[in-house]
Amino acid sequence: MDGRVKTYNSDRGFGFILDEDGNDRFFHVSSVRSIEEPTRGIKVTFKPAQSERGLIAQDIQIKEDKSRPQFYAFGDVRVKLSNIKNYGIAEEVSGRYEEKEEENTFINTSINSLLSFLNVESKPYEAWVERLRKYLYVTTYQDDNYRFEEDNKAFDIFKACADLDELLVSGKGKI
Repeated sequence: MDGRVKTYNSDRGFGFILDEDGNDRFFHVSSVRSIEEPTRGIKVTFKPAQSERGLIAQDIQIKEDKSRPQFYAFGDVRVKLSNIKNYGIAEEVSGRYEEKEEENTFINTSINSLLSFLNVESKPYEAWVERLRKYLYVTTYQDDNYRFEEDNKAFDIFKACADLDELLVSGKGKI
């Protein structure tokens, strides 16, 4: 059966494979028959089996996949795909003071005239403005943390997240 490594914990030596039917199968590194270590997103072939705890994969062979890129470029930042531990789109509320046009009311006009007469400089009116900001976060196994803002001009964060979904784990069960 064919599949793709969905997750792999190299410290503990186990992970999960998403099989061609869309099922998650547990595996231990001792079941890997290839020389190279399994990494997230890599294609594999295996013998499907059932244990008392659920679906498992045995006799795992890592497929050589020359069509799969080794790196992904986030603008001018390149990250090795096998190093990506976690990623996603998140949002936060941020705020800052921004200059605002003063309303042209009788009181404001009178105060500005008085300040001008007294030769005192008036300060611009500022208001606290909050906005919701979305960003793409990428964390690596080396504890590198990358954050790319939605208004980033180098690339579209939503397309980059969808690309990572396709490269690392096919969410539709198709391998």
